[in-house]
Amino acid sequence: MKYFIDSGLEFMTQDMKDYLCELATNKTDELELQYRPWRDISYAGEHDSADTQKTIEEIVGIKTAREFKRRKILLAKMYGWKAEGNKEMQIDAFMIPDEIANDLKETAGKMLGINPESIDPILQVQTQGNLLYPHCGHSRESSMFCLLAGDDAVTRWYEETEPFHMYENWRVPDASKIELAEEVQFEIGPWYTFNHQQWHSVHRPDKDVKRININLNFTETSYEELEFKLANLPKQ
Repeated sequence: MKYFIDSGLEFMTQDMKDYLCELATNKTDELELQYRPWRDISYAGEHDSADTQKTIEEIVGIKTAREFKRRKILLAKMYGWKAEGNKEMQIDAFMIPDEIANDLKETAGKMLGINPESIDPILQVQTQGNLLYPHCGHSRESSMFCLLAGDDAVTRWYEETEPFHMYENWRVPDASKIELAEEVQFEIGPWYTFNHQQWHSVHRPDKDVKRININLNFTETSYEELEFKLANLPKQ
């Protein structure tokens, strides 16, 4: 099993990509933010803040909150502390306008043999930091990923060296039990498969430039199934 593949497919015109990139760059107030419950934990504040810890305890309980803090400290030891210039990126997911989203769902569904109703197209915007700590997907099993802006980032995937508990409401690993497996610097334009159920992180040097991508999220198609569908597409 791989973590990503350049699919060689195209689901929309370059003009439409440019339009969506412009929306995500300058007009996010015209887009609907997709609410995700785990954001309440991820963006509650800094890992070393007592107020942050209290907020998380109110959401998940004291015992679980302490485990989350332990994992945050392990991640900070692995990737660097805020005082050393590191800051977690904020990632916002926006709903793509209905007409465009419906076209994407129908096009991708037909090309890949996937139920269009199980496809969730979103615009994803990453800002305000230089890293996204290792995590894995919640509602999405796999996706087609197309980068529109911010090609200075490296995406890394990890394998577990031994089992540990995964919390449903905050999917962040025990960093002492994972190891780097593969990394890639995505190019702007191509549609890549993306394995969201494998632990992965994002690292970038420029905190000032937005990183923008389109995701066609598949809620019922595993990454293995997506790879199989691509390998068995009708020959053109």
